[in-house]
Amino acid sequence: MQNRPYYFNNRYTKEVNHMDFKRNITETVGSRFFTVKFTKLNGIERVMTCRLGVTKHFKGGNSFTAPEYITVWEPATKGYRNVNLDTMQWIKCRGVKMDVAI
Repeated sequence: MQNRPYYFNNRYTKEVNHMDFKRNITETVGSRFFTVKFTKLNGIERVMTCRLGVTKHFKGGNSFTAPEYITVWEPATKGYRNVNLDTMQWIKCRGVKMDVAI
């Protein structure tokens, strides 16, 4: 796992791995709804309203998400989605927009 420098909430953070960055996002957002902008694998930018920590709709089994992704629940499609941390541009929660850059 490669360490990368991230800018989170307009502040430079030291080089962190993906697990530390996920923890940073989880602590900031908690279980509240938030909006995230990221670039999908096909190059299309996507803005999505989602939430962390939803377990009600699990069908069972284990989640095998790669470390560079964070799994969120999207209520508009009623499904789980993976957001690539490397292509994430910003997060907006409770009216506060936090820029994320690599």
